Amino acid sequence: MNLGKLIIKGAASQFGREFGRAGANKILKGSNYYGVKNVDNDYEGRIKPSDSNIVKTIKEIKKIKFISSNKGNISRLNDMNALIKPLIKFNGTNTLDQLENFIHLTTTYNENHDQGKSLIPDNYLGKDIDYLNGNDKEIDELFDIFNGEIKSFITKGKEESLSKRKLKKIILKKCLFSLCTLGFINFQRIYLKQYGTAIGCFFLPFFTWIDLLLFLSESQETIDRKYNPDYAYYNKFSF
Repeated sequence: MNLGKLIIKGAASQFGREFGRAGANKILKGSNYYGVKNVDNDYEGRIKPSDSNIVKTIKEIKKIKFISSNKGNISRLNDMNALIKPLIKFNGTNTLDQLENFIHLTTTYNENHDQGKSLIPDNYLGKDIDYLNGNDKEIDELFDIFNGEIKSFITKGKEESLSKRKLKKIILKKCLFSLCTLGFINFQRIYLKQYGTAIGCFFLPFFTWIDLLLFLSESQETIDRKYNPDYAYYNKFSF
């Protein structure tokens, strides 16, 4: 992919490829689809009312066909720039949730952009090619901003979620503290901020033994999915 140093990788499969006009640093990667929503894999065929703006743009780009005229091809490349430009904006988790669609958009753009640009001779001169090159530069600059905002957003999300992360070893310690009160005070559920459960289990002291066995059998990753959803979400992305 040769567009604007797209440096996102995340929560989807096969993210070993590099993105970007300058070689693209891959800063985010992920192992599965955890936390990824709003993904529409129907990138072919006619545009449907249900298509997201990203999917509509992918289909619009695919409809653009190049011809034998340099001016005509430059015009088509500028049309593609106009289609993708409004979408190179970071909108928080909404952008991350639609990451697969966005990567497909940039891949589709780059394949078509490279094809069209290869048809224009290197020695071609004119205001129209100057305008196109200026457009391409602006797209690169937008990606620089886009990438910086993503990195800042995820870094902040990781830091905040790490500070609130509930740890298995602490939960187990709380279970032992609870057993010291014969199980009447559920410190582990208070730690998990499940105050209703903690109060309800005041009358079920054996519940602490069940909790102890439960949390002994669960991995930290499982605990993260259940009790640390923000931490699990942001840590599907890494720089």
